[in-house]
Amino acid sequence: MKISWGIAISFLVLFLSMPVMAAKDGLSITSKRLKITVSKDIKAASEKVEVIKDYKVLSRLESELTGYLEGLPAGARTEIVITGFRLRSGASGFFGMSGRDEIDARVTVKDKKKKQIAYFTLSATNGRSGKSQPPTRRLVTLVQKFGQKFGTKLNMSMGKLPFFPGVIKIYPR
Repeated sequence: MKISWGIAISFLVLFLSMPVMAAKDGLSITSKRLKITVSKDIKAASEKVEVIKDYKVLSRLESELTGYLEGLPAGARTEIVITGFRLRSGASGFFGMSGRDEIDARVTVKDKKKKQIAYFTLSATNGRSGKSQPPTRRLVTLVQKFGQKFGTKLNMSMGKLPFFPGVIKIYPR
């Protein structure tokens, strides 16, 4: 009995794509080491839900945060609940008239026995910057800032010193 290469490749692609599962509603992402969800308050705000889906906010966050998880103990899992989200749109985003873009979250890290080993809240904003940038570019900047703060707080919660690029170490003689 022969199996065609097309079928074999289709199954291979299917199994390789399985570790990351997105919910049907587009408001949560789950992988082996990371789970990102949206709070009930945000789910109730249809405008925010639409923006989160349209701009693929959770996928962007997952891509940004995955590298920071490598320093966690084996089997540890990070759960992030997005509790606040704002992305300016239209003219208000271009002219900076309506405040700032922001992401707020609760972060819980659990070990392989599901015992909480770290918890912190996180907030990232891009201020009034991006007056001439489209929403997608402002979102990329916002997600990067969120990732940097996430990495710093995660390291500090694990008892590690944060890495600050550009800081010079002075060694005693």
